[in-house]
Amino acid sequence: MPHYDISLNQKPKTMKQKNYLILAIALSVVFFSCSKNESSLVETENGRVNAAGTTPVNYTTRVTINNAGFNPAEVTVMASGSILWVNGDNMVHTVTADNGSFDSGDLQPGAAFGFTFNVVGPHYYRCKYHGETTGLVKCVTK
Repeated sequence: MPHYDISLNQKPKTMKQKNYLILAIALSVVFFSCSKNESSLVETENGRVNAAGTTPVNYTTRVTINNAGFNPAEVTVMASGSILWVNGDNMVHTVTADNGSFDSGDLQPGAAFGFTFNVVGPHYYRCKYHGETTGLVKCVTK
């Protein structure tokens, strides 16, 4: 009968291979369960986002929708600056300009919408489903 010398800190090679396989499968499940469809925006750690087939945009400001409110509710961006709104709430919201200049459409929980501001001035917006959910973007020059 063969004798195997296995210390408590060392596993047989086949056990290591099994552990790597289990880890790879677990990471694949997590990655694919968190992925969105190709038409959605995907944000990376540095604030760059992509829609499928587009060039990355560096958003200058991020607004989160939480507890039926925009956070922050008021932001200032430079002309040609962009905002990324992310629906962190558990219900559908919209980001709809009072003057009709931009409209996200329905944002499901976890969805995002980006817009670049080129017109200087105040831009009031709201959620069309929750009239009390309002915000203001101040677009300024230097």
